[in-house]
Amino acid sequence: MRILINAATIVVGGGIQVTVNFIENTLNKEDEYFYVISKNVNEQLLQDIPEEKKKVIDISPASIIRGYKTKKEILKLEKEFNPDIVYSIGAPSYIKFKNKEVQRLTNPWVIGPNKHAVSVYSLFAKIKMLAKSRLQRFYIRKNNFIITQTNEAKNKINKNLKIPLESIYVIPNVYSKIFDQYINKNIEKHTGTEKIKIFCLSAPYPHKNISIIPKLVKEIELLKPNLDFEFIVTLPENDFLNKFNKELSELGVINRVKNIGKLKLVDLPEVYNQSNVLFLPTLLEVYSVTYLESMRMGVPIVTTNFSFSQEVCQEAALYFEPFDYKKAAINIINVIIDDELRELLISNGREIIKKSKSQEYIYNKHIEVLKKIVLNEGN
Repeated sequence: MRILINAATIVVGGGIQVTVNFIENTLNKEDEYFYVISKNVNEQLLQDIPEEKKKVIDISPASIIRGYKTKKEILKLEKEFNPDIVYSIGAPSYIKFKNKEVQRLTNPWVIGPNKHAVSVYSLFAKIKMLAKSRLQRFYIRKNNFIITQTNEAKNKINKNLKIPLESIYVIPNVYSKIFDQYINKNIEKHTGTEKIKIFCLSAPYPHKNISIIPKLVKEIELLKPNLDFEFIVTLPENDFLNKFNKELSELGVINRVKNIGKLKLVDLPEVYNQSNVLFLPTLLEVYSVTYLESMRMGVPIVTTNFSFSQEVCQEAALYFEPFDYKKAAINIINVIIDDELRELLISNGREIIKKSKSQEYIYNKHIEVLKKIVLNEGN
């Protein structure tokens, strides 16, 4: 097959890693590919794509005004390459391709948010998010085929976007093979007498719930005053970080939090390796690969109690209700001081990883779906 990979709208978040993972698995395969990718994706690629097989996009087609030129450019590339099918890794693509298109839809706001995530936004932000989601649903409905990550998401897409179930395909997420490569180097885990490190890998979107960390840090300090610990966060320099640091200072715990900024995929294994706990207070996901990465690296998990987290983590995590930073603090402390509990969580995570799909399986599943649609069997 001739497949046009469209990742022009992938500019932030976990979508970059998913895109990098998929592209890495398409290289040196029998199918012929052309890649339309954002600058952000291009910077994260672990292997180079020949210049004649890719186009790096500066302005996302999602941009209302400036994106018009990008759309025309991508449509021209489609005509020149003449693919059998277009696979847009981000949905919506905002482009009406001439050939059949499959879109990967994993945006929980478009699929259907929960009340907890909605509650952390201001009235104006809620209206803005609702309007944006409705516009995105409009674009997505123009397309006939969707790939998503879980059966729960499939059912919500069917219900909320009115896309037939037979046109929605479920392909789970998978962690990057760089984690296996890192572990295979037999590098020992950094534990023992060192400072306890609690890793929170997340962007500062309101529904990621990072704002509970200052009170959480203070609670841990109150419950365990002699515990030598610090939180590792990955926040960009912006207004959120300023407010975040201000609250930490007011609570007297700013020395307990270290911000290492945005991380590249290649740097993630080492940060996990130095961490004792993964903390993920998110209020809304479809399927977070962060959970799988943590399990693969042998890092126990403390996260919010939702169906999406339970589906992935099962017995490999301790859970707390949304916004309950006191319970989160107790869970984190228990993981740190209870060796038996910690090893149980790590062991349970390893069992989940053993049953998870490989990169090659995920790639082959994509090709199977794309071929099925090209042959009109997906209609």
